[in-house]
Amino acid sequence: MAHEMDPGQALGLRAWIPSPRRLRQLLAAGMLGAAAFLVEAGAAELVLRADRLCRELRLEYWAFNPAGCQPEVVVRLLAGLARGPVGAVRPDLPPVLGVASMAVLTSLMATLLGFLPARRAVPLFVAMQLLAMLACGLIGFILSYTR
Repeated sequence: MAHEMDPGQALGLRAWIPSPRRLRQLLAAGMLGAAAFLVEAGAAELVLRADRLCRELRLEYWAFNPAGCQPEVVVRLLAGLARGPVGAVRPDLPPVLGVASMAVLTSLMATLLGFLPARRAVPLFVAMQLLAMLACGLIGFILSYTR
């Protein structure tokens, strides 16, 4: 019987296919990244909900207390963190769509960062989340004045 090659060797892709152990590590990195993001997004949504209630109460009772609610910068940054580009471009959509899309993107980012050693991957993960938060917050801020 002839020697059979696996499809990865036949196509020259064997170097690109990680071992099963490495695949489990990448899957764990992606799940950990998504879990970390969902905790952050949940906390951000709680603060955003409290701010929305504060603003509604202030309008209803004609109360002027500038220190009672969150500043606009904090609201925009938290919305950028939790809802991502979907929430920045389409704030009229339910927040769950923005959170779900950001969870998928964060999971993919964490999976790709799983190829790096942990001492490099963790700071890069935090830095990329901060950059995404700033970018999405800025996009949401700019687009709110162009509508």
